[in-house]
Amino acid sequence: MKPTICVDLDNTLVYCDTLLDLWFKILYFKPKMALKALWIAWSKGIVACKYFLNQFDLLDVSQLTYNASLIDWIKQQKKSHQVWLVTGSSATIAHQVADYLDLFDGVMSSDQHTGLVGQDKKNAMLKKFKSFIYIGDSRKDLEVWPSAYKKGIVYQYENPYPTLKFDYEFKKPTVGMQAWIQLLGIRTWWQHLIILWPILFFPTAIFKLLLFMLGMTCAHCAGTLIHQLIYLQQNRNQNNQSIITMGIYGFTDVLKHSFCFKLIALYIGWLLANKAMFYIYLGFILHLIYDSYSFKRQFYFMLFNAIVSLSICS
Repeated sequence: MKPTICVDLDNTLVYCDTLLDLWFKILYFKPKMALKALWIAWSKGIVACKYFLNQFDLLDVSQLTYNASLIDWIKQQKKSHQVWLVTGSSATIAHQVADYLDLFDGVMSSDQHTGLVGQDKKNAMLKKFKSFIYIGDSRKDLEVWPSAYKKGIVYQYENPYPTLKFDYEFKKPTVGMQAWIQLLGIRTWWQHLIILWPILFFPTAIFKLLLFMLGMTCAHCAGTLIHQLIYLQQNRNQNNQSIITMGIYGFTDVLKHSFCFKLIALYIGWLLANKAMFYIYLGFILHLIYDSYSFKRQFYFMLFNAIVSLSICS
């Protein structure tokens, strides 16, 4: 019998978390069901949430960004190994990916009772294969790797587990400056310069206006990041490629960084006054709903900034 290679799915074979990707697609098409999924995750646990999401056949796996170097390696190894896709994601997603790539001899995934991650994944693979090579990426895989006779890891910048010896290493693409400029809409930040115009009449308010401009810029970044997630599917359909749609910039990182930008923005608003905090929060909501890439939208945002900056000084 051929030796077995077991490959993880999320952030390993593909550059994203497929369940989160599916949830954002449900949020776009069926927002009530997306909120219900959150309630199930909170009240019954993540395994029940995965089972609930399994009923939605909305994810277009052809639009996912796949790990090309890992796929090339799998194709080489298939000559002498059987290859299984072993994932904590839902059965629907796992089988769709397997059918699309046509590389795998079998699929193991989470079910109604068990989330196939960590210890449960290790036990399931030992029961099925006795010995195996395992390719993974996350902290949860630390419970799996010791049971594999060979192990591989996928990471982006540096190996997060340097004390472990890996037989195979696959690197994700890194995020360059040009990608950040595109993602955060840095080219549209000029619209916030208009905030300084009241200096002509209130020269002593320069420090307050500079702080307010920084707060509005942070709100802009926070809103833009979440906007990219909410309209993820629309951006993919329109072929608007970014580090988020490609999965290079993880959803959890997007949420974390957006929260940090928002926290800074609201703190600045609190330092200035309640009025400033309201305007900064309103700016966040506007950038959350609308992108600011068209010149017409930039003009409206600039007009908004001009009006509220004068209000700050009065």
